[in-house]
Amino acid sequence: LSRVTPLGFVVLGFAFATTIGFSVWFVGQVLRRLRAGEDQLVRMGRSLALSEKLASIGTLAAGVSHEINNPVGVIHNKVQVLRYRLQDGDEPEKLLAELDVVEKHARRIGQITAGLLTFSRETPFELRAVDVAQLVREAADLVRVPFRTAQVELHSGVGPSCRVRGSANHLLQVLINILLNAK
Repeated sequence: LSRVTPLGFVVLGFAFATTIGFSVWFVGQVLRRLRAGEDQLVRMGRSLALSEKLASIGTLAAGVSHEINNPVGVIHNKVQVLRYRLQDGDEPEKLLAELDVVEKHARRIGQITAGLLTFSRETPFELRAVDVAQLVREAADLVRVPFRTAQVELHSGVGPSCRVRGSANHLLQVLINILLNAK
């Protein structure tokens, strides 16, 4: 140290300050890139989850279209029967009974499509009271046709209603994935 001149101390101080400054800048760049990578990873994770959901929807869509065709066929036949009965002058009670059958099958179509729409939506994760038995019934309805096509019997021995705190849509997605994997 006795041989170091004041200029040497200045140069040494400058070198030290430059090294510290460069180190801080470098660590900042690394942290920024890590944050950007983490954000991209989160986006890709969401995209992957949505892709998996869409793949499940594709599988379910074939089954749902088959499931909807049954009530549509019944409705179509009942409308034809109603036309004939109107022409024959049948009593209103008989006509109303036929209309009740049409209404029942129309509601069934509404339930099927509502279940599929609920499942396909990307909903935020919110904890609410959820009826697990109802979710199991919905999941079983949505996968019934793929099970039937694979000649696999599905028994969802749902017991009494059980409520938990969770996200209904996310739990439904989990149940459907479990059922499809089990198939």
